[in-house]
Amino acid sequence: MNRLTLATGAILLASCSALEPTVRLEIEHTSHITQHFAAADNDLNCGYNTVMVDLHWQYERLHLDVADGLNVSPQDAQFRQAYGALAGPRETFQATASFDVWRPK
Repeated sequence: MNRLTLATGAILLASCSALEPTVRLEIEHTSHITQHFAAADNDLNCGYNTVMVDLHWQYERLHLDVADGLNVSPQDAQFRQAYGALAGPRETFQATASFDVWRPK
């Protein structure tokens, strides 16, 4: 990582530490939407399922989520180091920063 990314992350985490986080349990499926249609002419497993504990901070329109979880997909039959389409161990980490562009009043 470069220094700008680390500095930005440190500022975001420091500013969020003053806010109370919301703790969420998330169940998530990640894949390509086209793989779920009958017209998809392949049997590739291009997705995976996760269960995560998510810490969510919100300040006005800015949101920050940091989640840690477990890939619960079955082990890939051809590529033994993968669970679903995610290679590596079952542990997952996800960080998301978002901004509300529009909100109804």
